[in-house]
Amino acid sequence: MEHFFWDERWQKNQIGFHEGKYNSYLTEYFSLIPLKFRKHVLVPLCGKSADLVFLSQHCQKIIGVEFIEKAILDFFTESGLPFTKTSAETYSAKNISLIFSDFIFHESSFLQEPGWLYDRAALVALPEPLRKKYADAITEREVHVKAQLLTVFEYPQHEKAGPPFSVNESMVKELYSSAWGIQKILTKDLLLEKNNPFAKQGFSSVSENVFLLNRI
Repeated sequence: MEHFFWDERWQKNQIGFHEGKYNSYLTEYFSLIPLKFRKHVLVPLCGKSADLVFLSQHCQKIIGVEFIEKAILDFFTESGLPFTKTSAETYSAKNISLIFSDFIFHESSFLQEPGWLYDRAALVALPEPLRKKYADAITEREVHVKAQLLTVFEYPQHEKAGPPFSVNESMVKELYSSAWGIQKILTKDLLLEKNNPFAKQGFSSVSENVFLLNRI
């Protein structure tokens, strides 16, 4: 991944993708994750997402992966959770473990038991050449990932350089259909929301799509 680009964004606090509150799709659709896989969750490119706190209240074990160390430290500072550094790359508090590593190129599996993956802003943060590597890392290496909750943006890519990048339904199917059943559970037209950042940037169209994926 483009580490320098993201490190600069975090150092300058240019993190408009950070919501600072629980994501509404997570709270609404969490119950769709099969109960037998719900205890353990993997969150790639987790940043300092407040969703980690929500997940810690509803799951037994949360593994977040982030290659910007500042984001990890900011999460614990802003959440008020005292942490310990349990290894050279792992920061832990209660049932949350955040791993300072590049998810795509990390050599080992993160989940030790069957669980699910929460992707709110990971796939759309990646340029096209890295998306397949990311999807393959989930499908081939993360054998314990049995379900996914995935949110993506879709807009005319030529109207914005990204990130976030446009990822449409056909791209999702191209990346995942060989090993996953794919169900679109929501399409939302963001141009109808006056306060949405996308609505203020001159896009001709932009939607947010939520998918539920289950391992075949």
